[in-house]
Amino acid sequence: MAGNTSRALPDILAAYDFGALGVVVDVAGGRGTLLAGILRAYPNLRGVLLDLPHVVAEALPVLQAAGVESRCEIVGGDFLADLPVGADAYLLKNTVIGMNDAEAAQVFQACRCVMGQRSRLLVIGELMGFGAAPGPAALLDLRMLVIFGEAGLRTEAELRALMAEAGLSVTRIVGTGRAGAIVEAARA
Repeated sequence: MAGNTSRALPDILAAYDFGALGVVVDVAGGRGTLLAGILRAYPNLRGVLLDLPHVVAEALPVLQAAGVESRCEIVGGDFLADLPVGADAYLLKNTVIGMNDAEAAQVFQACRCVMGQRSRLLVIGELMGFGAAPGPAALLDLRMLVIFGEAGLRTEAELRALMAEAGLSVTRIVGTGRAGAIVEAARA
């Protein structure tokens, strides 16, 4: 996952302007590769890395290597219960892939509950049928089917419906090349 994130990071940074944000929470952010890259590119930004305690225990070297450890809080916890309140943006990169609709809606609802009026939820990943070449999304979906016994990617319409069910409204979708798309949502 960290390798895929490293390869996709330049596309994410080129597609989305994080400059107007103050605090970004990387929900289920692993060892912090994505957040470290974003913080490095935006020196005025602060971050919170949230994942299970044994996962974030390995994050400090990643943040130190990027030179951003002083601007990033590391939180070991449950992303459904321990989300910080009122951040400017909450990142979900490939977090809901492989989750069934009820599980994904629960994640979106947890994020919505802690979001302020100006907060944004950024769902980063492949969308089925998004863009001119659906090939990478279809291949990833097939891999999910083989590995987990069910497909894991959603269409734009399916994602919009799940977000609406959670009280969120999609504000825009930005293509990101190797990362698929960034689906930006706000409280409805």
